[in-house]
Amino acid sequence: MPDAQGKPWAQVKDTKAGSILIPDDGFDCLEEAIAVIVKEDRNGLYVPCSEGRHGLDGQLSDDGTEYVGLWKSPASVGG
Repeated sequence: MPDAQGKPWAQVKDTKAGSILIPDDGFDCLEEAIAVIVKEDRNGLYVPCSEGRHGLDGQLSDDGTEYVGLWKSPASVGG
């Protein structure tokens, strides 16, 4: 399911440690449109944020295929 403007959210299958994501304005701990680099630890994928870390599992779409509120950066192609 895309955002309100029809732009698709970051796909789970294409997101891994090192991917670059762009958050929308729905986060208290991330700045809108400021790129973040995905990291991974034993708890899974996350992005650094003002509160330390924001787990991507909390952004999963209902069907588990997208990270709602996050777009994949064009700079992230292939990673």
